[in-house]
Amino acid sequence: MRAIPAGTRYRVTAGAGSAARVADKAMGKISELKQRRGRMNKTEAAYALHLDALQHVGEIEQWMFEALRFRMADGAFYKPDFVVWMRSHEDARTWIEVHEVKGFEREGAIVRWKVCAELFHRFRFKMIKRVKGEWVTTRDSWA
Repeated sequence: MRAIPAGTRYRVTAGAGSAARVADKAMGKISELKQRRGRMNKTEAAYALHLDALQHVGEIEQWMFEALRFRMADGAFYKPDFVVWMRSHEDARTWIEVHEVKGFEREGAIVRWKVCAELFHRFRFKMIKRVKGEWVTTRDSWA
């Protein structure tokens, strides 16, 4: 983990690409902390709480964060956010779903998601987004 120098200030009001922020960063007044692998962002953490609630009421068996890594081609990998073991209420069957949580969908992420869903069609791939406080499936590989 990178140490933050003493006296470092963070500008809250300026946007990421604003001229003031770019100037402050160039002069070393502010430091950007990058998200590290293996750590959830705010959206993923909120979805993890949602999955915990589903597990508590018995809708799902279990879930894991960044547990799988799919090899699509030489040097091309896809690491989904969540792997979820779903539970059927009619019988004792379980199946695995791969959930990708997005605040907004970029074209590159959609392409990787679609290619991986085609190559590994035995898994059910879902792209999840939070809309007005509710979790909505925006893409489903089995739909």
